[in-house]
Order: sequence, then structure tokens, then C-alpha cells
Amino acid sequence: MGESPIAGVASKGSGWLAALGGLATVVGLVVAIWPHAGISVFAWAAGIFSILAGGVWFGLTTKSIPVLPGIGAFFGILLVLAGIGALISPQSFGAVIVIAIGFMALAQGLTTFSTGRVISRMSGSSSYLTWSGILSIILGVIFIIAPLTSLYSLTILMGIMLAAFGIMMIIA
Repeated sequence: MGESPIAGVASKGSGWLAALGGLATVVGLVVAIWPHAGISVFAWAAGIFSILAGGVWFGLTTKSIPVLPGIGAFFGILLVLAGIGALISPQSFGAVIVIAIGFMALAQGLTTFSTGRVISRMSGSSSYLTWSGILSIILGVIFIIAPLTSLYSLTILMGIMLAAFGIMMIIA
């Protein structure tokens, strides 16, 4: 009796999975140990992508897509300017992203908190949504008040998570 097709494909891909796991582990450890370098690399990659995407948006909306060309061109220019800002000052770019995440966490926390309060009143018991909302509000305020500290903390955490994911890929 031969090997199943799924097992055959899985065995051929295990080498690639281990290689990608090794790469993810190394990159994760480098980012966790040197977060400044990780932030700079991310900001440079995001900046280049933003400039290219902005050029595409501007080109598409001014030439081939006649629907709302002004808004598309404005969005394209905005993307190019954000990309240039990311290339000029990676730390500031990262801080702006963290502040934006902070405002999103604050808005999500307020919504979750109010939803949890309504559910608590209707059911007569405490709701996990209420506590989740409170934690999101606290996280949002911390991100808004201390964006650079939050940026470095998030970068280190993401490096650790990437390294752990890479180890799991190697083991699998």
C-alpha cells in the first residue's frame, strides 16, 4: 500500500516549512533584541510600498478610472507623502501608526464597554465585554500618551511572537 497523496505533499513541503521557520525565528530574535532596527526596516518597507501604491492610485484615477478622480488623486498624493515621511523619519512614522492604533483601541473600547453595559443591564450579570472595553480604553490611552514606548514594546512583543511562530514551524 502506497503513501497517500496528502502525506506525499506534506513530506515534500516540510523542508520549506523548516527553512521558513528558521528564517522567522532568526528575524524574530533580531527584532526582539534590536527593536530600533526592526522599526526602521518596517518603516522603510512601508514607505516604499506607500510611495508605489500612491503612484498607482494617482495614475489610475487620473487616466483610466473617471469615477471620483479628485479623491483618488488626493489619496495617491497622501500615500506618496506618507511614504516619504516614513523614509525620512522611521521613528516618527512608527509613532504616528501607534497613535492611530491607540485611537482605534479607544473607539473600540468605548463601543465594547457600552455594549457590555447594555448586556449587563439586560441579563442582570456582569459582562466580559464591559471588562474588555475597559482594558481596550486603557490600552488606547497608553498608546496615545506614550507612543514611542508603546512602539518599542510592540516591536519587541512582535519579535518574540515571530520567533515562537518560527520555532513551531520548525517543530511541525
